[in-house]
Amino acid sequence: MLSNVRQAPHRSMQDACLPIMEALISDELFRYSDMHVKLYVASCITELTRITASVPPYNDEWMKVQQLQ
Repeated sequence: MLSNVRQAPHRSMQDACLPIMEALISDELFRYSDMHVKLYVASCITELTRITASVPPYNDEWMKVQQLQ
């Protein structure tokens, strides 16, 4: 889902992402013992960082390709 969101989205999309952002940094998920969960949380945080970056250093396509490699 997050990989489909472009950088600097409209305010409504930013508001929609806020609960996800808050959940990802909760102790329950952030300190989860399963490595797969930690990897998924890190991936989501990376996507949210890409989406909310005010001055993105790279374009959307480059970020998506780099994340898959």
